[in-house]
Amino acid sequence: MLEHRLARWSRSGFPLRHRQTADRRDETGDEWIKVRGVAVNAMRESRIVALVGPRGTGKTQMAASICRELVIGDGWTSMYYRTADLLGRFKQQVFGEGVDEFKFMDRLARVRGLVLDEFQDRYESETEDTIIRRLLDHRYGAMVGTLIIANLTADELGSALGASVWDRMREAGIVIPCKWESYRGVQK
Repeated sequence: MLEHRLARWSRSGFPLRHRQTADRRDETGDEWIKVRGVAVNAMRESRIVALVGPRGTGKTQMAASICRELVIGDGWTSMYYRTADLLGRFKQQVFGEGVDEFKFMDRLARVRGLVLDEFQDRYESETEDTIIRRLLDHRYGAMVGTLIIANLTADELGSALGASVWDRMREAGIVIPCKWESYRGVQK
């Protein structure tokens, strides 16, 4: 059973750097650990969780740590995507290869914990906004956890998500500001 969960974790799509750090459990900082606990509980409650704040605060690492616990400890499925990559894959498969878009959405709705990283890095076209809105609506309806990571403020994320999704966030979501110092430090 553990081997199966470890294999599932290795196929989650998280970058190797973040998987390895999560495997070592290199987590530091009282506030970081406290916020991680809140986010884990919210994911277990099948909520939309948004980690927002400046670059370097460990949001992606936190997401990896959360998903590792949920996959290995709780038996979840989890997938990590940079938002622009997921949108590109959707466009390629649906518009290019003719994959049924409902099957694509259904597949993503079945993943128990979906992570959308770098949410701010997209074209914000009407098509992309519709895809994101539909994806989050499918996941909201399926009552599965979604973790959004953005180098934005809460207000900027609300604007990027749009009124419909932001309204769902008020009911079944939580926005967690990550405001501590960067872990990356200053390059010399």
